[in-house]
Amino acid sequence: MQGFLLYLFAFFLGASVGSFLNVCIYRLPRRISVVSPPSFCPNCKRRLPWYDLVPLLSYVALRGRCRYCGWKISVVYPLVELAVGVWFVFSLWRYGISLRAVQSVAFFCFLLVVAVIDLKDMIVLDSVVLSGTVVGAVLYSLLSGLSVPSAYWYFLGLGVAWGSIYLIRVLSRGGMGDGDPYIALMIAAFLDLRLVGVMLFFAFVVGGVVGALLMLMGRKGRKDALPFGPFLAAGGLLAYLCGDFIIRWYVNLFSL
Repeated sequence: MQGFLLYLFAFFLGASVGSFLNVCIYRLPRRISVVSPPSFCPNCKRRLPWYDLVPLLSYVALRGRCRYCGWKISVVYPLVELAVGVWFVFSLWRYGISLRAVQSVAFFCFLLVVAVIDLKDMIVLDSVVLSGTVVGAVLYSLLSGLSVPSAYWYFLGLGVAWGSIYLIRVLSRGGMGDGDPYIALMIAAFLDLRLVGVMLFFAFVVGGVVGALLMLMGRKGRKDALPFGPFLAAGGLLAYLCGDFIIRWYVNLFSL
């Protein structure tokens, strides 16, 4: 029973953090403080009471619409809250109450904010990616206890992540955005050099598959812009979750 209550608490804590991330996702691109003014409807600008801000439950109770003007609330809001809540539970289950769990939730939260902002507004915010890079580096160093040799490989991973995307951006003459190398840098701050390679591989595979599907469906043309940040985030998440397994499988495949 205590275990269930702990997981339940983790879920609602995560959903509450997701609610704050929704504030960041909406306000930061518009240069609005995330602290003031209090939460308001983006359409009618009415201040929202606390009972309209309960994660997930308020969205269901209001049937996805503003209480005052009937404006349809984007389904992104409850999906972000749900995703963060589930990730908190997953991190607690996998790592327990530990610094590694803190790293896991921090990584997911930064990935989510960067990906959703890039997807909705087609921009990458320096304040978010630089903050994520610093947080990632600090948590990684606390967990791994960076020595001089390991620090060399760690910083090499940062360089590979940033340099690879920057080089592709230059060669493609603007085929990628200015902020994409910095998203890769932020992700690499949470990973080691081996997982950086897995992250880049998955980012391009997922991006290629999604891009091809969108063109086949007629949603995008060959020259239409497609934000790459969400694919980098997907690659980073896959590398974090199963990168070690993939590397072992790949090594064993060629050692037979």
